Amino acid sequence: MTAQFLISQLTNLIQESKRKNVELRNAAEKALGDLKALPTTSEAQLASDLSRRPSFVRPFLIACGESNGKVTVIAVICLQKLVSAQALPREILRDVLDALDGVTLQAADVQLKILQILPAISQNYRDELKGDLIGKALLLCSKLQGSKVAVIKSTASATLQQLVVAVFDKVVAEDERKDALQDVSPAATVPVAGVEVQLRAAALDAYKIIQDICLLVEGESPHFLRLRNISRIFGLELIEAILADHWEVFLSHPEQTEVLRSRIITLVKNTLSEQSDFPSTVRAMRLISTIMRRHISVLPIECEDILRALLHLLEPDSASWRRALSMEIWKGIYAEPGLLEDIYTRFDEQEGREHIVHEHLTALARISAERPDVIGLGEQSRVFSTNGVSRDHSNEQAVMEAGGLAGMIGGVISSNNEEIQGISVQWSSPRVPCIDQLDKTDPPAIPDAYLYSLNLMCMSSLSDGLAKLILPLTIPNNGRKQKRSKASADEGSSTPKPDGTQNHKAVEEEARPGPGGRPVSRRVTAPPNPLTLGQHPSYAKVKSAAALLDECWPAILASCSTFLYATLDHTLFHNLVRCFQRLAHVAGLLRLETPRDAFLTTLSKSAVPPHKSLTRAPTTPLAQVFKKSDVKSGWPALSPVHQTQMTSSNEAREQAMNFTTPTLNARNLLCLRALLNLGIALGPVLGGAWSSILETWQQADFTLHTSVRDSKSQKSEPSMKPTGQAGNQPEGLYSEVDSEIAAVDAAASRLLESTAELSDEAFVDVLDALGKLVGHGSPSTHHAATVLSSSKPTSPLTSPTDFSQRMNIIYGETASQMQLAQFFLKTIAESARINLSRLTGKEPSVSGWALLIYHLNDLTCSRWYHTSIRMRSAEVLNTLIKEAAISVTEEPRDLCNSVVVRSIEALRAEICGLTEDVEDRSSSTAKVDIEIHRLALDSLNTILENCGEALIAGWGTVFEVINSIFNLASAAPEKEARSEVTISRIKALPSSTLKSSRLIRPAFTSLQLICSDFLSSIPNSCILVLIDTLSRFCSQDDDLNISLTSITLFWNVSAFLQTKQGQAQAEEHDLTVSDEDDLVRHATLEDGHNTELSLWMLLLLRLTDVAINSRPDIRNGAVQSIFRIFDAYGDQLGSETWRSCLRVVIFKLIEENIRHREEIETCSDRSIDQDMKAWDETVVMILKGIAGLFVNQMQVFVQHQDFPESWARLIRYLERILARRRHDLTLAIFTALPQILGNITSAEQVGMSSLHLVWMLWIKHTPVDADVISDLNPDQVLLVAYIRTCKDIHRLIKHTLTDEHIDKILKALYDCVISSEAPAYTADVEKLTPLQSEVFEIIVSFRNDGSKLPSTLVCWLARFIALPIDRIQQSQPNNRSPTFLALASISMSFMQSVLLDYVQLKGLYDQGAFVSALRALGKTINIYDLTVSRPRHNTLRSMAITSSLTILASAIPSLRGLGLEEQVSQQIWYCIIDLGSGLLKGSGHVEDIRGDQLPGQQFDMNAFITFRNLITPILGSPTIADDTRYTYAESLFSNSLIHQPEPSDLPNSRKEILEDLYDIRIGRTYDPPASKRALIAYVCLDELFSLVARHDGSPERIKLAQVAAPFLILRAAITLRGYIADQPLRGRMPQPSSQRRELLYIIQKLLALECETPAIPNTPGAQSEHRKHLHRILPLVSRAVKVAYRDEKVLGELSRVFELVSEEMGVA
Repeated sequence: MTAQFLISQLTNLIQESKRKNVELRNAAEKALGDLKALPTTSEAQLASDLSRRPSFVRPFLIACGESNGKVTVIAVICLQKLVSAQALPREILRDVLDALDGVTLQAADVQLKILQILPAISQNYRDELKGDLIGKALLLCSKLQGSKVAVIKSTASATLQQLVVAVFDKVVAEDERKDALQDVSPAATVPVAGVEVQLRAAALDAYKIIQDICLLVEGESPHFLRLRNISRIFGLELIEAILADHWEVFLSHPEQTEVLRSRIITLVKNTLSEQSDFPSTVRAMRLISTIMRRHISVLPIECEDILRALLHLLEPDSASWRRALSMEIWKGIYAEPGLLEDIYTRFDEQEGREHIVHEHLTALARISAERPDVIGLGEQSRVFSTNGVSRDHSNEQAVMEAGGLAGMIGGVISSNNEEIQGISVQWSSPRVPCIDQLDKTDPPAIPDAYLYSLNLMCMSSLSDGLAKLILPLTIPNNGRKQKRSKASADEGSSTPKPDGTQNHKAVEEEARPGPGGRPVSRRVTAPPNPLTLGQHPSYAKVKSAAALLDECWPAILASCSTFLYATLDHTLFHNLVRCFQRLAHVAGLLRLETPRDAFLTTLSKSAVPPHKSLTRAPTTPLAQVFKKSDVKSGWPALSPVHQTQMTSSNEAREQAMNFTTPTLNARNLLCLRALLNLGIALGPVLGGAWSSILETWQQADFTLHTSVRDSKSQKSEPSMKPTGQAGNQPEGLYSEVDSEIAAVDAAASRLLESTAELSDEAFVDVLDALGKLVGHGSPSTHHAATVLSSSKPTSPLTSPTDFSQRMNIIYGETASQMQLAQFFLKTIAESARINLSRLTGKEPSVSGWALLIYHLNDLTCSRWYHTSIRMRSAEVLNTLIKEAAISVTEEPRDLCNSVVVRSIEALRAEICGLTEDVEDRSSSTAKVDIEIHRLALDSLNTILENCGEALIAGWGTVFEVINSIFNLASAAPEKEARSEVTISRIKALPSSTLKSSRLIRPAFTSLQLICSDFLSSIPNSCILVLIDTLSRFCSQDDDLNISLTSITLFWNVSAFLQTKQGQAQAEEHDLTVSDEDDLVRHATLEDGHNTELSLWMLLLLRLTDVAINSRPDIRNGAVQSIFRIFDAYGDQLGSETWRSCLRVVIFKLIEENIRHREEIETCSDRSIDQDMKAWDETVVMILKGIAGLFVNQMQVFVQHQDFPESWARLIRYLERILARRRHDLTLAIFTALPQILGNITSAEQVGMSSLHLVWMLWIKHTPVDADVISDLNPDQVLLVAYIRTCKDIHRLIKHTLTDEHIDKILKALYDCVISSEAPAYTADVEKLTPLQSEVFEIIVSFRNDGSKLPSTLVCWLARFIALPIDRIQQSQPNNRSPTFLALASISMSFMQSVLLDYVQLKGLYDQGAFVSALRALGKTINIYDLTVSRPRHNTLRSMAITSSLTILASAIPSLRGLGLEEQVSQQIWYCIIDLGSGLLKGSGHVEDIRGDQLPGQQFDMNAFITFRNLITPILGSPTIADDTRYTYAESLFSNSLIHQPEPSDLPNSRKEILEDLYDIRIGRTYDPPASKRALIAYVCLDELFSLVARHDGSPERIKLAQVAAPFLILRAAITLRGYIADQPLRGRMPQPSSQRRELLYIIQKLLALECETPAIPNTPGAQSEHRKHLHRILPLVSRAVKVAYRDEKVLGELSRVFELVSEEMGVA
């Protein structure tokens, strides 16, 4: 609100009241004057000033009494603004309400403004709005509520409710002021239940208003309010709004409590008893909900009556909507935390009171069984199969509908039913609960299943409330435990979930130290019973909850169990199972065994429903039972051996399919998961109930996986599918089944994991329960110890139990026995893993270790058991052995060693038990024994990986286990003493064969681990055993990879031996041997001081033997290992040791490989090509290795006196290899030689003779030698390697090279360059290829070598420069050939540098080097072929022009003083003139013709000017032939032509240049285009004029003028003749501008020219000094004048010719 707004409204009010209402006008004018007199600082200040001026409001009050609508609207608007801004004086509030009351009949906009004013008054003038003023305000709303306009009516109702609630807001504020000790005096006294109660103002108004509202709803007259009437529905809504927002007022104010008791409760009871309509009943129910939640403590009797009424409404004869409303109220009661327990305490536990909770639970049980058809009751729970099902449940529905799952589901509801039977959150409930449908006037349609849905919600809320109350009391006050519980809480409940979440943890015991001081895992005791916590604040609630559950569990179970067999959707069934789980959990924690067992039993029956038929199943192969179940249950799957042994016949499979297999569905799995989770939560207190859980788990496990097996076998056989379902399986079906199975397995895993926290006694209970499943009891301690020390199998201890007998009847004897054994094994395995610390940390009799080992050994080694059971038992046994050894790795070493040795000896005993009675074993048994043997080897590897450091003794046992895979032929037992090892045994190991190829890898893994990690732990006596073992693995042929890896293990042994040898004295670290026998002798010495070094060299010798193996991979691996070892330890070897290695190892290695390769090459069979390639690879590797040795050890090698002999022997080997002309071999040699030579610092180091051998080798075996026929195809890499070899040779012998040698080298380099190919993905345009770089580097190094070297270099550089042009001028250019542009560019620069340095050297010219350079440059400049030129050539041409001018600038001044022969000089000048001609012609590239070539022409023009300035001064010299000058002039003439002339215009020969000077050709009707190089043409024209023009009159200038004059006259004549011939044909058309410009330019240049007198002979009959050229063209000029009459300028210029001639002749 602003002053401007009020001024505007007052002004409008004055205008509307003129001559109509003087009083209104005067009041408005006065208010306007007062307003203008106020200072307008801010809106707040304005409102404060106006609130003190009652007279300011007077015109608005008067206006409200006027009949003028405009005046009324202005007044109401201003009043609304004043009220909102609190600018209304408080003392006139009554007048304002009266004024507003007078305009309630005005238009709708006025009525809306009134409804806006009233809430503002209630908010801004809350203290003044009391008593009759609040009545006036409510009356205004009531009047407007009767409007026929819907907006006005609804707004008035909302405003009325807002005003009423605001009164109670004032009561709350009034109470707060009272609590704050503020003075709030009573306003009146009212009687309440015979007692006078003092009420303050707000409380009094609230009391009167609520009383009158109740009276109005009951149809009576109000006492305080002047309202005529309000509807019953609106009154109930007002009461609900008051109770909902200010329920605490009715608790703290006795007068309000009395109104609640006497008025509202009565009103509610009457509404329920009078069978009121739906709107009234709904609102009454909402009042009941609020009263029950908030006021049961002050109205217990009244609430009891209401609850009885609600129970009565649940009777079947009540209307469905009334029953639904009652159930919704009960649902709210169950959902309210603590409310149900409170009701139970107040009523059920009190003598003489109604058992409300018990009766309601009984009613729920009765309702659940009321209409079985509605809930789809059946033999087991089902899901819907209808189009109305949500997509969220599509996966579960797919599982349920799959008919191919061998009865996976008992049945589904058909999609053809018109009416859906069952309960679902989607259609079993209305969209909006009945109690929230306030806009309905008639009862809505209630789904038949709605009551059952509410029933389920009540059960879920009941269980959730009990869990929230009981479970937190069993959690210890431990921060870690509380944090764990909070993290795992779900929906506010601490109960375990069907998905396996478990929050309950019992109180832990103190950790007790085990053997060796190692602490065992902490155990937990039973959780505390909440009923024993007498001092706890919640003890009373706990006691009531326990009493409720103990008394009402039959009704709860009856209700819930009914729904377990009903048709429910996924959500409802999940909540139902969770309800069961919570109830059982709570009962277990409260030690209520009967309810607990009842709920557990019900879940068990739902998890595995009873089987209909007890028909004995046919005996089926175990493979069908285990093949898929092992995979799905999370346990190790059977190996291929088992599957092979257990393949079933077609007859057995058909029998199995005809047998009715017990089935499970997804809901059975959910119940099973809940049952398993209860085992987790209640494990410490279950006791004997473990049997029930484990039996159910075992039975479900077998049933589940049998169903999956049968379903998938049917799926693979379409003929076995049920009728109507074949080929209609839902996509993703089996993945859903897999996920359900995985969820059950996860819950089972968590159950087993929870056993780690059980006490020893509880864990023994679990083991006892497991033993009962398979009929085994616990053996005595002595008997168990006997079993542990023996490998003989024993018979079972006891006969099968009743449970196993029942399984035999249902499933068949073989199948049930196998499944029981499998279940027992996997459960025992997991239990042992989880309780490993218990089993290894305590005595076997206490922990159960002896019992586990007894059964596992018996199952593993005994051949009486089925192979699959033996395998599974072996897996468990080996896992237990491994984990036992690993678990003690952190213990003291003595303890750890004893456990590890015991574990390894157990493995040896297991293997020994398998090897007995080999002859008696069948084929299938042998396969299983091999598989068990493999498992034992894997266990050995695991133990070594984790516990190898702890082994002090027992390495002999380890090697015994590893070598157990070989059948040693007549080999005596291996001893650890070195004295028993003989030379013959080392040189030739006993032959051995593998027992099975499947055993080699696990055995080798352990051997590999030993060689990598534990060599330092092996005693010296076992080193030779280790080498023998490695040799056996290298020689075996079953596994190539293992042979290769065995070779690499020699590296580890080598490193170990070198390390030990390094600890000896320096003088002892050397060894001299002459041959192999000498080396073996040193290795077998007992106490030799070089024993380790001898063993090391023997190791290399063994690898050398492997290096000639027929298998390429083995051979190459051995070669690599040899050189790796040399590279790693070569620096530690003495000179004598190296000499021995070269002779005994290295040269033997290369000699044998070359010999084997030559033998293969001599064969004529072409099938050996692959073998040759493989041997080539080996030789390449040897060459690389030798190069590395010479690089690293050259300083040591050259110290020997016999080094030249060794070097020559090496070169001979290389010569033999190069003679084969094989690419890879050649590349390897020329790669190795630079490495070797690069390490030689000078020729004196190895001797010139040795280097000469290398030079001869290099020059003889050129890779591009075309004269030698071979398979050698040089590539870029080979050529680069060849050139790099040359670099190193030149570096070492450059001082001894002759010019002939250098020329051979350059020729070889040139051949390499032209034979190379372009690199991939790039071009040698701007950057040299690697090969070109290497070549150019060598060329640069030749620069200063020899007197003739510059000439040789320039000649070869010229050839390099010409390579790009030669390439594109080939008839069939090679696309793979390089462009040579970068090479030509850098060669050009380098050649320029060389020529500039040696420009004074006469030999450079005499030997033709300078001419070669000019020709190469000229060829580059004369690039004009449009079909082959490239843009980059223009750049190369520019470089050639620049380089040529630079060279000529230095060379031309020197030519005269060198005294060159005439022939040489003529060749040079011919090349120079050719350069100039090429410069004038341009590149001729297509872009030069089509594009703007001004920059290029400018470059050529500047270059020509430079060129002209260089040659013109000496071009007329007598030493230069006339032909040279003539060629130059002719070039100027041809390049000066701007327009292409006709062929007849040009001379036929040099002698007839001016012979037909005056012949006019036939005119042309077309105009040829001007040349794109017009600028160059004009420059050439100017140069012609310049050559003829008068200069100094020297003989040189006269010679030039005489040569150029004919060409100049002809050039002018061609233009004039063309003009004379073509212009008449144009008629009135003008001459083309370019031709006209040319014509005028020539005429003007002719007029300005003064030629040399001797240059042009006199014209007959005419004499002239310097204008003889005009005389020659005068006839043409006279004829041109005749056709130029239309062009005045041309005519004028032609006329000037006559004038000049006349003047010269003296006629003018």
